[in-house]
Amino acid sequence: MYRQMIENEIARIEAAHNGVLRPEDVVVEAADPANPLHEEFEWDDAIAGPLWRVDQARRIIRAVQLNVTVHDVTIQVPKYLHDPALPWGEQGYVATVTLRTDAERSAAALACEVERVRQSATRARAIAVELDWGAQIQTQLLSAIGGVTV
Repeated sequence: MYRQMIENEIARIEAAHNGVLRPEDVVVEAADPANPLHEEFEWDDAIAGPLWRVDQARRIIRAVQLNVTVHDVTIQVPKYLHDPALPWGEQGYVATVTLRTDAERSAAALACEVERVRQSATRARAIAVELDWGAQIQTQLLSAIGGVTV
């Protein structure tokens, strides 16, 4: 029930900002003690400042998930992804259901996700080489992504 209340508030903020969800907007809305998100933040500036609260907002946004069923298998999918339409360096999220209706933006969002996988695989390979596991890493990486089907 509480999780649903948080998800509803995040969706309300997204709608109020024309479908773009910025962590800074979440912080501004949550500053109101009556807002359902208020208790999710540290408001004591002696402990956490404004930048920390923006980071807290990012974590709240990324925690919102959708359950999607594909071929009788239900998977959890992030409800919000970085909005690829925003200028470089600008932080903001867009709902995955919104991206489904925009081929260009959805392709860009997927390319970002694939790039994250590539960067993680590169890091894993470098660590494996340093730990003298270089010969095994290729098999492990293929095994890790091999079970992913759509």
